Amino acid sequence: RIVIIEHGNGISTLYAHNKSNEARAGSCIRTGEILGRVGATGNASGNHLHFEIRKYGKPVNPLDYLP
Repeated sequence: RIVIIEHGNGISTLYAHNKSNEARAGSCIRTGEILGRVGATGNASGNHLHFEIRKYGKPVNPLDYLP
């Protein structure tokens, strides 16, 4: 249960291990919108959010992109 948001210029963000996804494929996401519900799906030992920033599909250091 993963949500991937394409931001343009090869940048995407990934949100994984969701108990449920609220965003639907092809939808436009607005600031503050709920993407999914936190869960522990897949290979996880407890509820948490797996967050990645990707450039052209490859994970990058989020500190280079976040304030």
